[in-house]
Amino acid sequence: MQNNKGELSQKRFLERPQYVFLDGENPEATISLINKVLFLKNKIIVIDRSNRNRLLLFDQKGKFLASADKFVGKGKNEYLQFSDCAIDKDKQLIYMYCDRPYQFMIFDSDLNLLKVIKTKEFISEIALDKKYLYAFCVEPEKNSSYELRRYDKKNLNGKYKVLLSFDNVIKGVGGMGHTLCDNGIHEIKDGEVKNSMAVEFGKEWFSYNESKNLHGRRFMNKNKERSCIIQNMVSSDSILFFNTDRAPFYKVNMNDMKGDSYKYFSDNFFPYSSSWFIPCCGLEKSVVQYISVRSMNAYLKMCKEKNRKPMPELQDCAVKDSVTNPILQIMKIK
Repeated sequence: MQNNKGELSQKRFLERPQYVFLDGENPEATISLINKVLFLKNKIIVIDRSNRNRLLLFDQKGKFLASADKFVGKGKNEYLQFSDCAIDKDKQLIYMYCDRPYQFMIFDSDLNLLKVIKTKEFISEIALDKKYLYAFCVEPEKNSSYELRRYDKKNLNGKYKVLLSFDNVIKGVGGMGHTLCDNGIHEIKDGEVKNSMAVEFGKEWFSYNESKNLHGRRFMNKNKERSCIIQNMVSSDSILFFNTDRAPFYKVNMNDMKGDSYKYFSDNFFPYSSSWFIPCCGLEKSVVQYISVRSMNAYLKMCKEKNRKPMPELQDCAVKDSVTNPILQIMKIK
């Protein structure tokens, strides 16, 4: 991996964006931060972990339809907090995993609750394919090791197969009091690990042996210029993009498995673009980013002050002079 190559042309690798203006007129639809986006046929599900741990449902044009707020509580078939959501594209279902209490909540595509399945394990992330549910679990006996487990979707409390296990955990860091720090990327297909690779970051990656006994602030201070987490991966047949827990983003050529890190995109479609990718499901070979309310309002103000016409795709937004919710920017990888 070559590091710090500066800027990467957005227009060279990505198609012109589609913009989705997420309706914010209803107070129930207010979004603070988009953590994940799910695409289910003609519906868009937005996860906002910063604003009361919310799941919001929009149509494909951004009209607000519903939220899961009515299921928040301490009663039967309710939750206080969830850790992740995923979709079953074949059956048009939404799976939510709650960590307060430990349970799966399964909804139809209109957010009607169909089933609640209690569990004993803490699960931080989930994904689904036609047959299996994949769960990233904290190994209960060690409480600081992780397992990637494969469950049959028809029996989420039944037997499971461990596909991968990880012990390279740093204590005192992260929301659970420990964080998995791993430079591996794994391809899972048909319930099995098909390919694995370790990304060589050089000096940009932290040293586990030097840091494993450091907790909390001591770990953060030692590794403030180094990455320790790979996240937000999006790919096509030829290119893989991902972020780490530090500012740069990375591009890997899938043909020769060589890559580079970049500080930011240049030649942007939208002038206030970010180098941060939003985790998404249900949309293949695409990059999803969002334009914050602050950035969009600054852009509209600039256009007005300089008497410039906004981008054609943003004309409807310009009529209002301001926006109240983030805007999705969806770009196909060339």
